[in-house]
Amino acid sequence: MIGEKIRFVLCAAFMLSGLVIMLGAAIGNFRFRTALNRMHAAAMGDSLGKLCLLIGLMLYQWGGTVEAKLLFILAFFWMAGPVCSHMLCEFEVTTNELMKKEKEVKKDADSV
Repeated sequence: MIGEKIRFVLCAAFMLSGLVIMLGAAIGNFRFRTALNRMHAAAMGDSLGKLCLLIGLMLYQWGGTVEAKLLFILAFFWMAGPVCSHMLCEFEVTTNELMKKEKEVKKDADSV
């Protein structure tokens, strides 16, 4: 009985922290001026917020195959999210003509 209460408190704490982190990322999207800063706030908050939310859901559904499914979902989000964010930022850097005035962008010899 005490174990159930501890698990519930941990589940609620992880889910609440995930929601607060995602709310902070949403506020960061409105507060920052440039697209790259907005993308950074969204990507960081998204990754950490999803981690906390899915850990909370794993604790809630303890004792079954649901944890493995949620772990695979988390792994997919953690692999796909940074790649998508990187591609969007790369697109912004290559298409925005004012980027050199806003930020210092160093191009490598290998970059496109």
